[in-house]
Amino acid sequence: MRARLRILLVVCCLVLAGCDAPATRQPSATETGTPATTAAGDAKTPATTAGGDTPATTAGRTDSSAADAPAGDDTTRTATPTPPRSPRALAATYDVDTPAALPTNVSLVFARTALLADRPDAEPPSTVEIRRDAGTQVGPGRYPPFFDVLGIARPNGTQAYPAFVANPDRIVVNRNLTARPALLEATLAQEAVHVLQFSNRRPVTLRRAVAGGRVTVDESYVVTALLEGTAVYTESVYQRRYQNATTTRIDDLRRLLADRTTVGRISYGIYYYGARHVRDRLDSPAGLERVYESPPETTEQLLHGRDAGPQATLPVTAETETYETRPRRRTTFGELFVRETLATRLEPSVAARAAAGWGTDERLVFVDGTESETTDAAGYVWTHRWDTVGDAREFTAAFGRYLNATQNRSAVTGPNGQTTGWRSDGRTYRLRRLDDRTTALVAGDPGFVANATVTVGEDGVVVGQTPNSVGTPNRTKKPTAATRVPTATSRPPNDCIGLVTRSSSNSR
Repeated sequence: MRARLRILLVVCCLVLAGCDAPATRQPSATETGTPATTAAGDAKTPATTAGGDTPATTAGRTDSSAADAPAGDDTTRTATPTPPRSPRALAATYDVDTPAALPTNVSLVFARTALLADRPDAEPPSTVEIRRDAGTQVGPGRYPPFFDVLGIARPNGTQAYPAFVANPDRIVVNRNLTARPALLEATLAQEAVHVLQFSNRRPVTLRRAVAGGRVTVDESYVVTALLEGTAVYTESVYQRRYQNATTTRIDDLRRLLADRTTVGRISYGIYYYGARHVRDRLDSPAGLERVYESPPETTEQLLHGRDAGPQATLPVTAETETYETRPRRRTTFGELFVRETLATRLEPSVAARAAAGWGTDERLVFVDGTESETTDAAGYVWTHRWDTVGDAREFTAAFGRYLNATQNRSAVTGPNGQTTGWRSDGRTYRLRRLDDRTTALVAGDPGFVANATVTVGEDGVVVGQTPNSVGTPNRTKKPTAATRVPTATSRPPNDCIGLVTRSSSNSR
């Protein structure tokens, strides 16, 4: 992806870690199991198929040197007008420094992509560089503690990517991709779209259009989904037109999404649903600017269309004396996160129904003033507002099933004594219906969970604490016995995790 380093770090919340890329997984000596950024903070191209298999592009032209006459294109609903210049004529005007070992005409790929997007005047990158796995890896980073709380698996190691844009003028390609000419060509078409995006500052303008001031996880997912979705959609059009592909990158992502039972599902979901949203709105890549100029505001709108309605309002205030909130950790995760998190353990159809009807959510983090959130002493209150009573009921049932699969059902201590909940790894959990349309998960440190009160009234949700807990958080009732979390029912694939950048530190 076109990565002006600082712009990308500000914009993107989640960037796909390339599971199943044609590169190899390299375990990190300093692996902490956390989401990570590359040494340069670059964005990455998602992997395409399980095991790194190339899309089905072998039937017909797969080489960039093939003729430029368009083949049938099922991805677009109408024929793209004849471009003002032929791709070959436009490519002849470029000067791209390309290694001899790269079996693809980069200039021609960029020219084709620029004309598909109706951007014939865009400048191509000046250099394409080939690197080994070590030069395309994700480095160690920070894993969100809240993911641990939810039972979302940590990644097993670092990941080498097939390609990325290192700076405004340089595309980096993993050496392993050079043995797959068809896949390399399609991947370069996706990277070309990111070059076009950065040439008119789309990462910045999208962030401002979607998020404004405060950037939540949900808003960051929307920005990333549009930046990546437009690229994947255009790549898919390219594959059908110039490679006679019978399946495209969108098809591959849909299949990968269905196979995932880990956090990789969230990552692939952002790419897939972003591409699907763009495909459903456009007749051809020539209309990409319309998507940038009128983006969805939430992942609910990304999933269901912009007529899904505005985000609901749910004020949440904290009135605790012992526990301090972490304002920078207050965030909204959104429907896509809820949906794909549930789908890591439940049937995808059940997860989709349970997340539908999302109105808004708000996650607050609490510590007792002496502990860091990175320890197990943090407490979390995650509230949700649903469109209907039925939506709230369906979510509660599904999320209870999810907790059954990731934690251990048990009696836990709450403000009113013992209650049914869950416990695992030194944490306890309570799931509550606050009113007909409002739900809340109270989780984390057993002392916090035992003392935290969550009520809803005319002014919104108030998180408080029982009077006898002031100054004396209960830290003596943590489970001491070893706990066992049930494993997923299907075979887990290689784990991958979205990269959390500085803009999305509130996801922790």
